[in-house]
Amino acid sequence: MTTGRRRGARLAALLFGATVLAVSSTSAAVLAAGASTTKQSSVVRTSKNWASFGNGPEHDFTTRTSITAANVGTLHEAWFFPTGDAVTATPTIVGGVAYFGSWDTKFYAVDLSTGKLRWSYQLDSQTGVTPYPGENPRPDDSDGGLVTSSAWYEPANSSHPDLVIFGGGYTLYALDADSGTLFWKHIYDGIPMKPPSPTTDQTRIFSSPIVEDGNVYVGVDNDGEANERGYIVAASLLTGDPVWIHQTDVGTTRKVLDNGCGNVWSSGSYLPGLDDVVFTVADCDGTNTITSTAERVLSFDAKSGKLRWSANVVGTDPGCDFDEVGTNVGLAADGTPDFLRLHDPAGPGLLSRVVRMGPSYIVPRGDGRGNGAASHLPGAGAAVAA
Repeated sequence: MTTGRRRGARLAALLFGATVLAVSSTSAAVLAAGASTTKQSSVVRTSKNWASFGNGPEHDFTTRTSITAANVGTLHEAWFFPTGDAVTATPTIVGGVAYFGSWDTKFYAVDLSTGKLRWSYQLDSQTGVTPYPGENPRPDDSDGGLVTSSAWYEPANSSHPDLVIFGGGYTLYALDADSGTLFWKHIYDGIPMKPPSPTTDQTRIFSSPIVEDGNVYVGVDNDGEANERGYIVAASLLTGDPVWIHQTDVGTTRKVLDNGCGNVWSSGSYLPGLDDVVFTVADCDGTNTITSTAERVLSFDAKSGKLRWSANVVGTDPGCDFDEVGTNVGLAADGTPDFLRLHDPAGPGLLSRVVRMGPSYIVPRGDGRGNGAASHLPGAGAAVAA
């Protein structure tokens, strides 16, 4: 990514609100986007829940739905909830509530059956991220407002209430899912050694968080700004404080360069059979040079943050926005999304990723050492409330 250059205007059609579709007839539940035998996330998967981006830490994008080929044509708008600006992330749906953020700098909880507001939360101002409310003129090349990604829903235990966890600009938030009150927040900005600068810092968390091993995993993107850095974070589920940080804007000696590189746009994916978490890292300064961190898939021990392996998958790509940045999905050798079979001796598993802005799925071996090959594999589905 060129220093100081936004990734371009890619969001041509934006909806200033949230819409839920209803189907006028019911039928037997079927699996959306293929069957899955991966470890279930902590929220039980039902036709009523979609508890995170990809519906779980493995991002297999599967759930049960009453929508079929026979009744899909009867879908119609059930309700429309207006917001002050665009909503560009998949809502998180648990227990009859839809949770989502907007570019209007607010996060919402809306009753799924009625479309009525349960609660809203005003995020901290960060006008370095544009567009922001009241900005004039409004930029036409923005990567999005303060909230661009989906929330993670974490069920309550003896240490915390039900939580929704999400990024808003460079701040990671955890809110009480029932009341909307703040449980914790933590800033992960582009210049960690200096006080935060919300009026100038364009850094944001594009990652949709995942939670495993008591940690929240996200990537940080500095939008290519000079004198800033990107990195990968494991934050404490109870406090939001960093448990470990992996620096991705580094040179050959691992010294942090602070040159606007090391950007992480992807959401981490969890490999339960290995207890690894996997991210991808973008290019550096638009050069598409493959380095120890740029243009690579990185796999970490989820608890310690130790790097297990890294691999470039696509070779030299065409340019900015074709970076090694897509969110990883676990696939077994037969194409089903099953991380547990990554190292099955009966058939090597695959680690799949979608090239951002590109047409193909890129498939290396599960250990990251195999040669990449373009292939069309089963696509990812999306849940619609019915």
